Amino acid sequence: MRKPYGIVSDIHLHNWSAFATVGADGINSRLQILLNELHRCADEVDAAGGDTIINAGDTFHVRGNITPSVLNPTLDAYSALVKRGFKIYIVAGNHDLEGKDSDRLGSAVTALEGVGCAIVNTPAAGIGICDDVVMVPWIQNIGDLKKALEDAASAASTDVGNLDLVIHAPIDDVLVGIPDHGLTSDYLASLGFRKVFAGHYHHHKNFGNKVYSIGALAHHTWSDVGSKAGFLIVRDAFVEWRKSHAPEFIDLLSAESETDAELMAEGNYVRARVTTNKMQDINKMREWLEASGAKGILIQSVKEPVKAREGSIAPSVTAGASIGASVDEYIKGQTFAHAESVQRECQRVLSIAGI
Repeated sequence: MRKPYGIVSDIHLHNWSAFATVGADGINSRLQILLNELHRCADEVDAAGGDTIINAGDTFHVRGNITPSVLNPTLDAYSALVKRGFKIYIVAGNHDLEGKDSDRLGSAVTALEGVGCAIVNTPAAGIGICDDVVMVPWIQNIGDLKKALEDAASAASTDVGNLDLVIHAPIDDVLVGIPDHGLTSDYLASLGFRKVFAGHYHHHKNFGNKVYSIGALAHHTWSDVGSKAGFLIVRDAFVEWRKSHAPEFIDLLSAESETDAELMAEGNYVRARVTTNKMQDINKMREWLEASGAKGILIQSVKEPVKAREGSIAPSVTAGASIGASVDEYIKGQTFAHAESVQRECQRVLSIAGI
């Protein structure tokens, strides 16, 4: 029987600005929350009897620009895990790269080699790096990615059914409103690996055919509203998803009762749209959310009256679509050429901007 192991993805270590502070040690508070979740994953893996953690890409957030105040706490965190006896494997994701495809020179995660992590910057390096898991980093072109995956399956030959596959790539049908890229769960299952795990999209999904979208370690922006964030514990017989303990980005709905809204707000970053521009009412809403335990508050005033059902909180609140979702909807309504490419590029820019 193999030891259980942990998988995290899309950690996006960064000096986040929204709802963040700087601690007495100089570390960005949201960066520290993410590192704490990484240590929590290690604790869960240890409790399950394992000693291995795989990062499935996007360890860092800003492409081609890692500040010392992000890099140094990251090095400290991973060094501490290695000293605890953990084997750490890190797959390069698109946010970790200076260029469009992965290579050692242009990959920010290469810096973690120095503290004892094994880094996967090329598909060849990911094959055989771990006895039971094949790892393939970000490859932008889906055709090139499929060839690399098929080569890996072929290299494994008759042993492929005993190996797991970890990649950083967009699986179709994980996120609503995102165009398909031609990488389906059925295709990934057909490769013959024991289980397949993919980072990149910030939502955990079990496709039911031994293929999994890992999901981000935590919510990072309003684009993550409603997504399932956390990490995985992989065992021989089954996979466990562990929900993130980091604050979530939450949209409050007018249909929520006051009790439900309080429960949703507690410990989270909350966005609410109020149907008044009176500062007295806006301040009242802010005070109510603070008293409910919200970790961060964004209140947007709108002119349109919204009818609230009896028992809902006042002033009435409605969901605000994320900027990413709004951009997607706008592009869908246009007829210009290459709309899907424009949509992907817009999402990339919003992600880099931390929106």
